[in-house]
Amino acid sequence: MSAWPPRGAGLAAALETLPAGQRAALELRVLEERRYEEIARALGCTEVAARLRVMKALGKLARLVRA
Repeated sequence: MSAWPPRGAGLAAALETLPAGQRAALELRVLEERRYEEIARALGCTEVAARLRVMKALGKLARLVRA
């Protein structure tokens, strides 16, 4: 089994394809473990919009990584 490309290379490339708002929401939720209320405040949107951004980002990542 080859060590190249690095295991996370596909995920990193997929993350770069996300719109900035989705990527920011996902980073806040996953990497910083913030609550949706905090994400909404940080991004200047509603809590519902923050949830949608995270869900859309996860959906797109899932499709891209499977492809």
